[in-house]
Amino acid sequence: MNILQESIQAATPQAKIEYQIFIADAGTEEIFKYEDRERFNALCRNRCDNFGRKWSCPPYAPAYHEFAGEYNRIYICLTLAKTDQFNYIKHDYLKIKAANTILKRRIDKTLRKLIEKDVYYISGGSCRLCKSCKCKFQESCIHPELMTYSFEAMGINVDDMIRDIFGIPLLWYKESLPKYTCVVAGLVSKDKFEAETIIETLKSLN
Repeated sequence: MNILQESIQAATPQAKIEYQIFIADAGTEEIFKYEDRERFNALCRNRCDNFGRKWSCPPYAPAYHEFAGEYNRIYICLTLAKTDQFNYIKHDYLKIKAANTILKRRIDKTLRKLIEKDVYYISGGSCRLCKSCKCKFQESCIHPELMTYSFEAMGINVDDMIRDIFGIPLLWYKESLPKYTCVVAGLVSKDKFEAETIIETLKSLN
């Protein structure tokens, strides 16, 4: 499994934030072992307000093996930002929220730019294409060809996957500020894709 790593700077109105991106190139079937759809659907049902309220979330999201079945390669993207760069924000929870917003917006925008006939992406969180998902109103998705799913929505144990592949434990905000926060997304393709293109596209956003 090939892994690329790069440090990138994000220019925001408040500060220049440095973050890292790690990209692992693997066969889509190599991720099957991390799928536990029943467990993660139950977690979503009990802990997430989006359950049954977004077409991109459980119970409507496909299982990973169903989604990835038509693709051969996956490029797992881990973005990481250290939280001590957000000292200009008073509350710890808002520091995490700001960091995650920076990471999610950049990686999702980057991967969406790379969509083509035989290439699609796995988003860092639920689909945010529409301001309010039509699922809430019992209406059909208006952009089904552009809807994205997260690893978690498809039943993937992201904690185990990231620890095994990158050797990096995911940290979560509980009662104290973690040293860093991460966003995980991915790109799937039928043929080999140049992972460097993801990094170059990400850099072009700043």
